[in-house]
Amino acid sequence: MEEVSKYQKFETKTIKRSEIANAEYNPRRISDSAKKKLRDNIKRVGLLDTIVVNRNTMNIVSGHQRVAILDSLERNKDYSLTVSMVDLSEKEEKEQNIFFNNSKAQGEFDTDVLASMLSDIDFECAGLDLNDVGILGVEVDLPLIEEPSEVDKEVMKLNNEIYDNKREMRKAVINHSQTKNEESVDTFVVLTFSNQSNKEVFLQRFGFRPQEKYIKGEVLSDMVERVD
Repeated sequence: MEEVSKYQKFETKTIKRSEIANAEYNPRRISDSAKKKLRDNIKRVGLLDTIVVNRNTMNIVSGHQRVAILDSLERNKDYSLTVSMVDLSEKEEKEQNIFFNNSKAQGEFDTDVLASMLSDIDFECAGLDLNDVGILGVEVDLPLIEEPSEVDKEVMKLNNEIYDNKREMRKAVINHSQTKNEESVDTFVVLTFSNQSNKEVFLQRFGFRPQEKYIKGEVLSDMVERVD
């Protein structure tokens, strides 16, 4: 039998769902749109990775959202599940709970390589949306949709200004992520909201889609003047 890496610190075990618990302190939250993407993906290709569980507390360390989706899909509420069992102290468990979900510890996409891959895949199946694709500066074939209303056309016209300069925006995003001392950093403003609902109310007030991620400042300024 081939010897496994000495750094592998887990073992797989099949247990009942009722044997594991959600960590009450888990800080990870997920929007309705992200939850739908996860649910659709699991229904389409299945669960492709194990849930991580601390055998000392039987708390989920990584995989709360996936388990929540499985709970909603399984008819047998106490279904069996193969998990990765780890031995962690309560302090280590909390640290790893955050680490598994920390985007700063997960690297970032090479946008050139990512853009080149999109011609071979369904970008929505990869969890991307039109905003993401627009920032990459990639042309995609869109499904036919019903004729939009005049109001929608006006909003679309304003939003299209984002994509008219999408390649320049893509370069700006890359420069921003790679060099924090360059002048281009000053072209960005980050808005944060206490919850998803507040974000959607703000966006809808100015005629943007609730799932919008990137809005050109000049476009928002124009919309503010119209609302006022």
